[in-house]
Amino acid sequence: MPLSKQLHVLISTLFLLILTLNLILSIKNIKDYLQGEAKIHAQNTATSLGLLLTDSLEQIWDAANEALANQIDTVLLAENVHSAKDRDTLKNMSVLWTSL
Repeated sequence: MPLSKQLHVLISTLFLLILTLNLILSIKNIKDYLQGEAKIHAQNTATSLGLLLTDSLEQIWDAANEALANQIDTVLLAENVHSAKDRDTLKNMSVLWTSL
């Protein structure tokens, strides 16, 4: 095989090798970039959703806490009514309860 043909094959092989390596590195860089962008986008979405739901969740928690406090008050009043031994104690409790 003449030297010029060998040189042509060597240069072509090196060119294909460099082109292949460049393609592999480009694909890896694109993949890393897209993964980073997806992570940032997911974080931004979670932050936006959290900010959007903050007011709604505060209202829900306030309502739930109020309902729980009312239920506890009702249970405590019922326990105190059952344990009252005389009418005076019941009357005093009702006066105290209305003053709260």
